[in-house]
Parts: sequence; structure tokens; C-alpha cells
Amino acid sequence: MIHKLIVLLLFCTSSIFTLKTHAFLHLEAGVGYNHGHYEVQKAQGIGWSGKLGIQLSHFFILADAGVHDLQLIHVPNAEYTDFGIAAGIELRGWRIWITQILNTELKINNTTSTTQLTGEGLKIGLSGRLASSLFINLESRFIEFNESNKIPTSQIMDLSFLSLSWVLL
Repeated sequence: MIHKLIVLLLFCTSSIFTLKTHAFLHLEAGVGYNHGHYEVQKAQGIGWSGKLGIQLSHFFILADAGVHDLQLIHVPNAEYTDFGIAAGIELRGWRIWITQILNTELKINNTTSTTQLTGEGLKIGLSGRLASSLFINLESRFIEFNESNKIPTSQIMDLSFLSLSWVLL
């Protein structure tokens, strides 16, 4: 019995150390809509996102963090950040994943005040391989913000970002 446990432990350890590890750097440009507290507003922006994950055969899990500079129609400056955990599958050069956004923040700077919204949400992504280390991605975010300067609000933002990503590892 102990012999079988040792063999199983060695197999699991060697499997973990032979997993593919990927790090991606994304340059994202996006368009979308911001609904709720500030009425319906078109949003557009550009940002950076980093993803670090492990791939086992066709399945992968990764951590995802991003910072984006957004322009809303009536607001000159807004910054959006998010952090989440994703799981997905890769089939024939295509990747599909879903991300649970654990923490997100939208900071809106007006000429007279700053509003800070926090929330959580979901991202759905699709990616296609262009070259051995280059992907093109489409991610759609659906976020529910729940706080505005300590005043409960209901604000939903859906944004889609088209990005190119380079595999670094």
C-alpha cells in the first residue's frame, strides 16, 4: 500500500512540474456601453492586461489582471481595473474561456468630483492563434457595480475588448 502511495505521489509531482506554463501580454482596444447611474453611455478605451496560467492537455486555468483607460461620452477620464480567475479549453488553435471577475473598480474623474465604483462580474473570451506566439482575442465583460462613494447604486457595464496577445513563456 505504501509503495502504491509513493508511486502515485511521484507521478503527481512529475505531472505538476511538466505542465505547460503560459504568460500572456495583451494590448487591448475596446468599445462597449455603461448602463445605469450615469444613464446609457458609450464607452471606449485602451489598456493592458496580463494573464498567467497553467495548461494541462487541452484545459487551462489562469489569473487575469488588467488596467484600462476609458472614455465615456460625458466624462473626460475614467480608469477601469479588474482581477479574475479563468478556466478554458483549447481546441485546434482556438481557445475559449470564462473568467470570474473577483474584483473590479471603475474610477470616474469629473472636473468637480471623483466617483469610485466597485463590483464583480464575468468575462467570456475567444482567441485564435495567428502565429506560434501570437493570438487575437475577443473578450466581453459583464460587470455589476455596487457602490458609489458609499452610496448603493445599480450600474451595469458591458465592454468588449479586441486584443493581440504575445506568449512570453
